[in-house]
Amino acid sequence: MNDTAKLLSTLIKMPHVEDVINFLYKQFISLGFNAEILSFHGIHNLYAHKNVNDCTAQQEAANNSKILLFLGHADVVPIGASQKHPAGTLINDNIWGRGAVDMKGSISCCMSALRQNSDVSIAVIISGDEEGSAEFGTPAVLNLLRSQKRLPVFDFVLIGEPTSYEEIGDHIKIGCRGSMNVSISAEGVSGHVAYPAYCINPVTKLVELVYELNLLAQTSGHYNIEVFSIYSNSGATNVVPSWAKCCFNIRFDENISANELINIIETISGKQNNIQWHFTYDVACQPFMSRPDPLFDILINATMQVTRQQPQVSSKGANSDAKFIKDIAPFAELGLKTCDAHKIDEKVSLQDLYTLTKIYDQFLQNWQNAT
Repeated sequence: MNDTAKLLSTLIKMPHVEDVINFLYKQFISLGFNAEILSFHGIHNLYAHKNVNDCTAQQEAANNSKILLFLGHADVVPIGASQKHPAGTLINDNIWGRGAVDMKGSISCCMSALRQNSDVSIAVIISGDEEGSAEFGTPAVLNLLRSQKRLPVFDFVLIGEPTSYEEIGDHIKIGCRGSMNVSISAEGVSGHVAYPAYCINPVTKLVELVYELNLLAQTSGHYNIEVFSIYSNSGATNVVPSWAKCCFNIRFDENISANELINIIETISGKQNNIQWHFTYDVACQPFMSRPDPLFDILINATMQVTRQQPQVSSKGANSDAKFIKDIAPFAELGLKTCDAHKIDEKVSLQDLYTLTKIYDQFLQNWQNAT
């Protein structure tokens, strides 16, 4: 294994975020960074910077270089079921374990690239709270630095979230779709499954509702629906339940609003007047895009230099900490392949790690030359 793979293997083997943050702290110190661990309500985060002065106009007067921010996170989603291979092991040219692509892999690639570009003016935030509420991760770090007048004026932000599809670097994100969680409860009439004429099955009504919503989503092209839970209060195989609940997530772009989606849901449900409906909506994120900036071309060109192909630029994909920095500086997300993110047997190939490291390295070289 090369240095990038060895670092990733080490990070994956660490089950606790605090251990990962402490280890990365020492790594950044060894690279000549000023680094500190910032903790909020037991959540540990890392802030490191090099060739960057603290804050505001004095920064640009003292340092003509543009300031880059790399944004990542050390926490991972729960492992859940048992994994095929032990965490951090190299098997068949793949490193296995939770966080391989989301996103300890990107962090490892970034650190390898930084070893080759010691003169770049860069800050790094590694959050310990991105997969959860994110309340005590990136936004807490930014708020603290801002309150202490230590927040640099960032010119561009690179986020290491998984974005690639078939090949590393084939997709780059410059925005995010909105996200809304919907919970719908339906009250029907219970009875014996052999006598459906005397029953109103709420499960059937929920399935019909979601089916119609999916048809509209496919026609629209501006949102998609994914059901993650459906259940009822039926306690036997021969009983039609009196109550059922369905929970799903909607991802939507800037061409449709959360309120419009709510109206669509309640209009369709209104066709069923023999069912009592109860709705709960949680809009986790509104759609947003990075503001245009010529510095983005540096990343595009670096990616093309390495991959020899033009990356597709979009706002499709998962929610991320980009929502906390979108008003601070232009940003882009570029990382490993999305296909293995959050899988039980998450893995990344050595070739993919090598390619992403090369892209990051080329980007840092181009950044220094251009700024």
